[in-house]
Amino acid sequence: PVAKAMVDVRKGDYAKANAVLNKLIAKPGGPDPASLQTAAQSAQGQLMARAEGEVKRAVWMAKNGYPVAAMDLHKSMAKRAKGLPGVQDQLKELSELLTSDEMKAEVAAAKELNKLEVKFYEDYKGKFQKKFQKIVEKFGHTAVANRASYWAQFAK
Repeated sequence: PVAKAMVDVRKGDYAKANAVLNKLIAKPGGPDPASLQTAAQSAQGQLMARAEGEVKRAVWMAKNGYPVAAMDLHKSMAKRAKGLPGVQDQLKELSELLTSDEMKAEVAAAKELNKLEVKFYEDYKGKFQKKFQKIVEKFGHTAVANRASYWAQFAK
């Protein structure tokens, strides 16, 4: 049972794995219930570490110029981490960060930059330096502008 729960953890389905592990911790069975309970508690610790790690990654993304990716990860984690108390609190804080006024400018800049990056990847020999520079000028106070500045040095 613990191995099956760990498969769910690796898939990122934390809520499902947590439900199974909680049952095993509450009512361990089999020939050696104490070791099963210990294994389930250890697996639950790994589950929490992974889930918290994903939230930390989303926070990093939001603060470092990838707010759209952070929003996508937040939305996914909200579904996959239901019932994990510490993680739910972190997701609430992340939600507040993602809906803040300063993040609205980051999101607008990121959407423009993402469109330009796609075009740049498709035709890297095109003339993109001025377009990246426009994003830097328009959104100079954002972390996304730093990304655009980085790309501008590689563009023609």
